[in-house]
Amino acid sequence: MVLPDIYEKHPRATLEKLASGEALKELQTELELATEELNEYRCPHCNAPISERGGAWVGSEHYALHEIFECGFHRVDWMEEKPCPNARKS
Repeated sequence: MVLPDIYEKHPRATLEKLASGEALKELQTELELATEELNEYRCPHCNAPISERGGAWVGSEHYALHEIFECGFHRVDWMEEKPCPNARKS
């Protein structure tokens, strides 16, 4: 049973999506996509958040992307400059 005040505030199609669980599935899919996008801003070794990201000159002719994470991991153009202290040793 849907309460009258809720029924009056939302279109029937929205209520049907909520009742069937379809709205929850859509929300889970959106959350998974957002998580994947945000992983770009976390250390690939320990999941620490990024603390600095920007362009930097490497030498006199190459402009590169540099990223520093809160754990200390530092990379320039995807090349490791300083390792993650929390990375598992192989």
